[in-house]
Amino acid sequence: MTQSRGTRLDENEGMHIVEETLIVPAPANATDTDYAQLKRGILHAVHTAHIRHVIIDVSRMHFFDRVIFSTLAEGARMTKLLGAITVFVGFQPGVVSALIDMDIPCDDLLCASTLEDGLALHRSMRSSCATVEDDEDKNDEGDEVTEEQPDDSDEIDHDNDGTSV
Repeated sequence: MTQSRGTRLDENEGMHIVEETLIVPAPANATDTDYAQLKRGILHAVHTAHIRHVIIDVSRMHFFDRVIFSTLAEGARMTKLLGAITVFVGFQPGVVSALIDMDIPCDDLLCASTLEDGLALHRSMRSSCATVEDDEDKNDEGDEVTEEQPDDSDEIDHDNDGTSV
């Protein structure tokens, strides 16, 4: 969607953090250059603010072309390399149909219907990560496992001659 004029985007315009998640509203009327700048702004925010969850809200967009979609999808893959998980929310039925008709691969993208669903998905990811970490700290019986520290008073006889080293 290359236009002669569009909404110029400040790198962080419209982005905000909610529940440790960067919310990025994708503008409806912007140029390919604006979307490239938006992608750079997302990457900058993820890197500098140590963001681990991103939601790109595309609900205002009623049209995607291959370039716009590729730019946003590429940004999602890049944030993954920076350690963040990106979820797209708000795809319109016509946009979904057009993406499929253009045979654009979407299999590697996480999507949710609404912003609320996207936040819930990120919450569940955070809690499942916390559960895995908690489970790693427990043994098979569910008891808390602590790492045993060597006792300095227990000296080891390395020479097996009865003297401690």
